[in-house]
Amino acid sequence: MSYESGRRGNQTAAHSDLTDRASTWAANRSTLSGIRWTTERSCGFYSPDLVVMGAFSGSDMLARYGLPDYDRRVWVFESKVSRTDFVRHFGRVAKDKSRCTPLGDFHWVVMPGTMEVPENEMPEWWGILRASGGGLRETRTPKYTERTAEQRNEIAAAILWARDTYERDQDRARQIAKHRRSNAKWNIQVLAFNVLHDLAIT
Repeated sequence: MSYESGRRGNQTAAHSDLTDRASTWAANRSTLSGIRWTTERSCGFYSPDLVVMGAFSGSDMLARYGLPDYDRRVWVFESKVSRTDFVRHFGRVAKDKSRCTPLGDFHWVVMPGTMEVPENEMPEWWGILRASGGGLRETRTPKYTERTAEQRNEIAAAILWARDTYERDQDRARQIAKHRRSNAKWNIQVLAFNVLHDLAIT
């Protein structure tokens, strides 16, 4: 899902594409109440590429991430398009160590599918999402770093008051909603075809 109008001056098209994929990935795994997010917004001690408030949908998701309930939690995403980009914040030679302290409940590095990264250079609570087809594939599951209600409220306030990115995020939300409706329509068509096919051979 392209989002050219929302790209910051210091971001490449590849970087923006990874962040867009992350927002779609998050929306597709949230409850029907949806998600709230902002991009490149200070949320304490750094500004993640994407920060989301949302709740995972389905008991399988709760089991995967070790969660006891469907409460909303903070999901943090960092897009890295190259090894050079990665080592700015991760690894022994990182100049900026801010990503070595948990900011949210869950954290993912979003990267190209073929990018090689030694996993021991990342804190254990960071997961990995790799570009795959038109979406993302989780190749490393993040560890749950539970935040307090106060910490979550601080993130929620940052999202609420992100007026400089409000219109951009609203436009992205409309694009995601359209994408999800399109997928739902396609799934119904596939289901109908399968039913008719089964009737034809019985």
